[in-house]
Amino acid sequence: MTSLEKLKNDVLITVVESLHFKDLVTFKARIESGEPGRQLTFDVYGGERRTLLHIACCLGNYAVATILLNNGALIDALDVNKCTPMHLAALHGHVKLVNLLLGQGSVAYRNNLVTKHGDTVLHYAVCSNSIACLKAFSVFNAPLQPLYYNASGATPMHYALRARFYDAVAELLRINGNFIEVCPIHHIVYECTSTILGAVLNDAVGVDIDTRDIGGWTPMHLAAMVNNYNMMEVLLDHGSKALSFGHTISGYTPLHCLAHGGHTKSLRYFLDRYPEHIFNVNAKGQTLLHVAIEAKQETASLFLIDTYPALIPLKDGRAFSTLQCAIFSNVPAILGALVLRNRDLIQAISRV
Repeated sequence: MTSLEKLKNDVLITVVESLHFKDLVTFKARIESGEPGRQLTFDVYGGERRTLLHIACCLGNYAVATILLNNGALIDALDVNKCTPMHLAALHGHVKLVNLLLGQGSVAYRNNLVTKHGDTVLHYAVCSNSIACLKAFSVFNAPLQPLYYNASGATPMHYALRARFYDAVAELLRINGNFIEVCPIHHIVYECTSTILGAVLNDAVGVDIDTRDIGGWTPMHLAAMVNNYNMMEVLLDHGSKALSFGHTISGYTPLHCLAHGGHTKSLRYFLDRYPEHIFNVNAKGQTLLHVAIEAKQETASLFLIDTYPALIPLKDGRAFSTLQCAIFSNVPAILGALVLRNRDLIQAISRV
C-alpha cells in the first residue's frame, strides 16, 4: 500500500467512524491538521468517487459537513455521476444540509451543474418528495428552473406528477406555474388531482383545453375513461366543449366513454346537465345505449333504457337496433328490459 493509499484509507476509516459513531473530536483534529484527506475521493459506493462532503451530505451528517466546509472542502465537487453534495442532500431530503450548503455559497442549483443524466437539484428534491428542500431553494431565492429538461426529456414537474407527489406539484406550481407547454393537460388529468388541475388552468393563458394527444383523445376523454367526475367538472367549468367531441378513430365522445365503462352516476349527472348530448353517436353510429349494451354494462344500460326511452328504437351504422345488440350481448336483465319496452312501444303504436 502506497503512502497516498494509506492516507486515504486512514481518512476513510476516520470519516466512517465520525459519521456513524459521532467521533467528531478526532475527525475535526484530523481535518484541521491540514491533512489533504478532505479533498480526496473514495470508492465507497460502487466506484462513485465521492468526497468526504459528498458522503456527509448523503448520510445527513450536519456536523461533519460543517467541519469540512469550514476547512476548505470543495462545496460543489462532482462525483463520477456529476452529482454535487447539494444533489445528494436534496435526494435524501436533508434540508438542514441544503440550507448549510446554500448559506456557504453553493451554486449547484444553476443549470450548468447537472448530473450526467441532466438532473438538477430540483429533480433530486422532487425524487425524495422533500417539500422542505423545495421551500429552502425558494426561500433562498435561487434561480430555479422547474421546467428544465433532463436527458430523458423530463422536468421536475414530470417527476412529481408521475410519482403522484401532489404536495411537490403544488410547491413547483408556486415557484413557477407556467408549465403547460412542457407538461400537457392530458398528463395532469391522468396523474394528478382536480385541485391541481384547477390551479394550473387558473394560471394558464391561451391554452387549448380541448387539445388532442397523439392518440386522438382530449383531456375530457381521459377524465371520462377513468371516471374522474371532479376532473370533468373542472374542465367544463374552464370552458371545455369536448362533451360533443368524437375520438379521431372510434368517434367515442366522453359520454360514450362513461357508458362503455358503466359509470352510471357520472353519466346521469352529465346528461341531466347537458341533455343535448343524449343523441351523440360514435364512428359506428352507436348511441350511448348501444355502447353500454355492447359493453355489457347492466346498470348503465338499464338507466338509459328507463330514463331515455327515445334511444331504444334507434339503429346504429350497421342498422342494428338496441334489441339486436342486447341479443348479441346476452345480458338477461338488459334483454328483458328492452323486450318489455319494445312491447310497450308496439302496443302504443297500434293504438294510434
